[in-house]
Amino acid sequence: MLSAGFAIGDHIIDKHLQRYCKSCVFYVGDGWKTILLLWLGWAWLLTVSGLALWCSAALQKQRRIKMAAVTKTKKWVWGYGLVSHCKNLQELNVSDCQFLTDESMRHISEGCPGVLYLNLSNTTITNRTMRLLPRYFHNLQNLSLAYCRKFTDKGLQYLNLGNGCHKLIYLDLSGCTQVLVEKCPRISTVVFIGSPHISDCAFKALSSCNLKKIRFEGNKRITDACFKYIDKNYPGINHIYMVDCRALTDSSLKSLSVLKQLTVLNLTNCVRISDIGLRQFLDGPASVRIRELNLTNCMLLGDSSIVRLSERCPNLHYLSLRNCEHLTDLAIEYIASMLSLISIDLSGTPISNEASN
Repeated sequence: MLSAGFAIGDHIIDKHLQRYCKSCVFYVGDGWKTILLLWLGWAWLLTVSGLALWCSAALQKQRRIKMAAVTKTKKWVWGYGLVSHCKNLQELNVSDCQFLTDESMRHISEGCPGVLYLNLSNTTITNRTMRLLPRYFHNLQNLSLAYCRKFTDKGLQYLNLGNGCHKLIYLDLSGCTQVLVEKCPRISTVVFIGSPHISDCAFKALSSCNLKKIRFEGNKRITDACFKYIDKNYPGINHIYMVDCRALTDSSLKSLSVLKQLTVLNLTNCVRISDIGLRQFLDGPASVRIRELNLTNCMLLGDSSIVRLSERCPNLHYLSLRNCEHLTDLAIEYIASMLSLISIDLSGTPISNEASN
């Protein structure tokens, strides 16, 4: 016999619960196993004793939780309270939860100090939540704040307070046009996607970080100046993704040529890159370790670039020359001599089928 209502913390879910559950899905998972509590409009009401048993025996063992599409009504904020019972929680994804509040995050952070991976993307958290993170999540390694636009630079600085989030190695600030990252020396990966207003100043603010990977996409304000001192500020950087950053020119490639640890370089849609710049890059020590090179839509490149690639890149595994319109059948001869290649994309080039066969 189902009861008309039951208690979850301080919240009471009454007999009218069912009318609100048409768009909410609450997943609690351990590995690949998932307990589906609310699904496609069906609300299974548990008794108080049943809930207590479930919380003690099931929730406390959970290592992963994903709350998806909890966005339509405030009636579902009680679900965040359940999360605080998961003492062994290591991975929490509350992305796109519009009614997640700083108060909700206070309960979660107090109850789940072992979280390693936290996804808060596209929520309305503020500096209050940012202040909670270093207080409780001392082991936090991955943090996504993508499209969270209600915290500020001051909020980011909280990450370094006290014991701080000193183990943080991945921070996603895609779409956070209101902030600039700084004073987080252990951060090794930074992602700026959908942040068109980030400029060269961002690199100056990041100079205290031990960056290994950077990813910018769709930015027209990043220029060659950002790479001018890259070998001094980030000598250990190994992955660079500068996709659709159309202000970059051959000068950037010259600056990158001295990076001895660089293994992945993606310059897709950097349309001002030419044979001159690529030759300068390949003449430096970076060419020896480079493993992946994406030059899609770098339409100024020609056969001379391929000749130099074949001479200077002994460890190149993946190469994309998609839509490089000045390549000819001559390029195939040199590509064939690159025995380390595993994959190459020549689609959209004038190279004939006869030559590629």
